[in-house]
Amino acid sequence: SASSLTIYCILKILEILKGKFF
Repeated sequence: SASSLTIYCILKILEILKGKFF
C-alpha cells in the first residue's frame, strides 16, 4: 500500500541521514 511505501522511504532517508551525521 502507499502508506507502507511512504514509511519505507522515510526509514531509508533516516538511514542515509544517520550515515551522514553519525
